[in-house]
Amino acid sequence: MHEDFKKHLNDSLINKESCKVAGKAIDDAMTARFTDFDPRLYVTLDPTIYKASLDASMLQKLGIRINNSGDECGQLASMRSIPKGQFWIATDCADDKGKLNTDIDVKMMDVFGKTIYFEWSETAVRCAMRENRNVLAENQSGTYDSYLAELLESALVGVWDNKRSIYLTNGLFTAPEFKLSTPAITIASLDTPEKLFQAVSNFITSHNTLIPDYYKNYSIDTVIIPTNLYLKLSSTMFASGVGMTVASALATAYPMITFLNSHYADNIDGKKYMVGFNKSENALILRVPRPLTFSDTVQNKGFCWRMDAKYAIAGLDVRIDGSGARIEVK
Repeated sequence: MHEDFKKHLNDSLINKESCKVAGKAIDDAMTARFTDFDPRLYVTLDPTIYKASLDASMLQKLGIRINNSGDECGQLASMRSIPKGQFWIATDCADDKGKLNTDIDVKMMDVFGKTIYFEWSETAVRCAMRENRNVLAENQSGTYDSYLAELLESALVGVWDNKRSIYLTNGLFTAPEFKLSTPAITIASLDTPEKLFQAVSNFITSHNTLIPDYYKNYSIDTVIIPTNLYLKLSSTMFASGVGMTVASALATAYPMITFLNSHYADNIDGKKYMVGFNKSENALILRVPRPLTFSDTVQNKGFCWRMDAKYAIAGLDVRIDGSGARIEVK
């Protein structure tokens, strides 16, 4: 992963100024979550205990930019501009030749505030100190893990409403701006490596050929695949002489495309989908007008303390229609 995108995530995901008590521990935990290594569980006892986050790894691989612009109250505006026109020979500019027109499309996005809190006692602090642990840092780190998981869910399927058990926004798998390709991919019919390869390849190329000329730079560069199809691509070998799986062949044929797997692809309203999209911030961004912020510590009882945390999110903002596509996988 590029260093500039790692820095972008660390700068955009959390308000570090609100982590004054355990700031270094949180910063260390954040750095550990965004590495180039495969995610795995591990433990460090100084200054805190934390684990690498699978959600953080997936979030970094998606490569979607986090945008903190806008206000956390009410709504924020999403503006899209569509240029129409081209340069023309200077000596032949009659009849509006060489004229550029820009269509402006503004939509309003609702902003949803999210909050969580945790408490700890003097006894818990003393017991943790004997084990060389930091209770506050553990709780902040755990809060950060939950936050990353919610951001990933918001990017893929939408912002979740706990009370009503519904998604309040759309994500990559449900964005109306993404074209639904047909016919669906039926895995049972893909009984040879060549058919498997062609099914995924056709999805990519058919979408890229339909993009308007002025958006050709925003063709698919990331594909998320359902688990059952991903496992078949990764385990099906081409005949002797080729010496690679279908997944490896796709990576070789499309070196500029990142192929990922997510369990979210396995159940979108009871169906499985594969989605492809362009991760350029001109094509789409994740709107988080208020990044994760921790409150001051409050002594709410004689020997007990409390800390609150909150963030505000508007969800996935698709800025270019047709910069992605999806297809059902049966």
